[in-house]
Amino acid sequence: MIKPFYQLHELPENTKLTSVYDSHVHWLMTGEKNSYINLKNFGYLSDIKLTDVAETSFRGEWLFGFGWNDEQFKTLNKKEELDRITTEFPICFIKRDAHSCVLNSRALDIFCKSFSFQKDLMNFLETDINEEFTGVLKETAYYAIYSLIPDLDKNLIKEYLLKGQKYFLDQGVTHIRDMTCSKAQWECLEELFLEKKIKIYSEINFHIDNYQHLVSNILNLAIKAKEKSTDNPFVKVLGIKLFYDGSLGSETALLSKPYLGGETTGQQLWTNQECKEAIKLVWSHGLQISIHTLGDQAVTNIVEICRQLQREKINGILNLEHVQLIKPETIQNMKGLHVRCHMQPTHWLSDKFWLKEKLAPELYQQLFSWEALRKAKIPVFFGSDSPIEEVSLAKIIEALNDSAKNGIPSLQLKTLDLFSHPTKKNGETLISKGKVIKAELIN
Repeated sequence: MIKPFYQLHELPENTKLTSVYDSHVHWLMTGEKNSYINLKNFGYLSDIKLTDVAETSFRGEWLFGFGWNDEQFKTLNKKEELDRITTEFPICFIKRDAHSCVLNSRALDIFCKSFSFQKDLMNFLETDINEEFTGVLKETAYYAIYSLIPDLDKNLIKEYLLKGQKYFLDQGVTHIRDMTCSKAQWECLEELFLEKKIKIYSEINFHIDNYQHLVSNILNLAIKAKEKSTDNPFVKVLGIKLFYDGSLGSETALLSKPYLGGETTGQQLWTNQECKEAIKLVWSHGLQISIHTLGDQAVTNIVEICRQLQREKINGILNLEHVQLIKPETIQNMKGLHVRCHMQPTHWLSDKFWLKEKLAPELYQQLFSWEALRKAKIPVFFGSDSPIEEVSLAKIIEALNDSAKNGIPSLQLKTLDLFSHPTKKNGETLISKGKVIKAELIN
């Protein structure tokens, strides 16, 4: 058995790590979220005063905040608590898992007037026992908010990308895999490259909302961007990313058994047939597919879809994002697929306090199966999910050690094998006395 992972301060003086890799980040959002109200700083959201609000927290007339949890509300009627802040303009506060948001009454009225005819979207609005809207929007309803607010202008996008880049480097990360690129972000990245302001190595995945979005907008963009990135030393386009399910915190991750205390098993955001067609189309153009699969049933469904495609002689690279729960038999079914799992150990530190309250005991046993995946020779890469969790090598080590103490089978790897990019060796991070001294790309 390998001993617990060394903490950074236990590493030899002036340890150099090669090409430190965060395999799952949201680059633009990492830079952008620091302009929002930091909701983690408040005991209750109703305590926020307008004097606490900076002008940078507004998008148009909408006020944004990031980072709340359910414990920050005094009642179940969350919109009324935000109304105590103001009803003069719309408020949208994003939950810490970024799969839900809560609106005040002004914002909820705007949303309902805009989307009341879309019944499938309205189903993602949380209601109380009286069937009244609480103000919480989940998954696709939350994402629809962004169609109601002004787009970020080019200068702000570039500013937030550079802020995100600085944050990654400050934390010792030289290589990132970005999961939510858009056309506007890609155009800004091209400009920043020409301006010689890009200092990290990034792998880019374009996010899609649905199959029509892929066909009409994103596929051709990704194909052309991949061609352009072929000789770029800083940017490599990998493919397409979609959300198949949600999160445990919002009870939208797709499970094989209901969440405790209720009947729901979560949300499936794509039909299996549409998902199959999307994977097939992406692979046919030599692109990778990355799929948000957090719940065990989500992982099982996607693996089975790809096995079907394999039987049809259709193959490609499948990236499974999060894989927080997975059935042992699904791990076995992965063998033979070109599959990689991207996991975030620090979610353990955030979620461990309530996991047993939400998950049936047999599901709890499936959590964070990185060691079972390693044994099955399924490649596993670690990341932060920034800005959902902070980028921190120390926190990843803490999470791996703490989860092992709490019954999660310990990952049998050495500390220095946790973080390096699998192929790129052009980054160097200097660690001294437990702190990042410098991180940079090298020739």
